[in-house]
Amino acid sequence: MTIKADSLAKKTIHKVRESNDTFATHEHGDRGKTPIFNATDLGELGYGIVLYANVALQGAVAGMQKALTVLRDEKEFQESSGLVATFAERQLLVNKPEWDALEKRYT
Repeated sequence: MTIKADSLAKKTIHKVRESNDTFATHEHGDRGKTPIFNATDLGELGYGIVLYANVALQGAVAGMQKALTVLRDEKEFQESSGLVATFAERQLLVNKPEWDALEKRYT
């Protein structure tokens, strides 16, 4: 069962959740009339897991747009600006030592 927050009040969502002793999900976005519930609120309503499926994607898009705007406008960027991960963090995230080992092994 999926409950759209933009079409139900908190009281109704609570009643639906209480009446369902099996798995229930709750979807919400910032476009509806019902306030968005945080993880604490949803926990109090009986939800055990809150999944923020798009938060990383939306954050990454916003970060890329900001960094690329600065690059376009200033024609340069600095790691110290905080707009980008450091090169060391980038290397860690892509597991660079493993790729180096593979390159050494197969070349």
